[in-house]
Amino acid sequence: MKKLCNMWTDELGILGILEWEDEVFGTCFRPIKISENEYGGFSLIGKRWYTTYNGAREFFRHKTNDLTINGRMKKKDLGTMNYVVKKRQRDTYNITEK
Repeated sequence: MKKLCNMWTDELGILGILEWEDEVFGTCFRPIKISENEYGGFSLIGKRWYTTYNGAREFFRHKTNDLTINGRMKKKDLGTMNYVVKKRQRDTYNITEK
């Protein structure tokens, strides 16, 4: 389980960046693709991780990348609840309350 710190999504809610606390890396930023079928579900893109938000954002700006952000990235309001990220299947995760 990993503790979810922050989440940013594009205007269509398809792509985003997730900040979570990891036992190995500390805080890291992961580019994600939001699941269309399940609320709170997402998959990591390319098993990539970055040490800063800007590093993860550059991933979507790279000219060889087919994934393009629609509009500006907006920070999601997670409220005061403690969220954790649980692995559901092979490369799919869910966000749940702690």
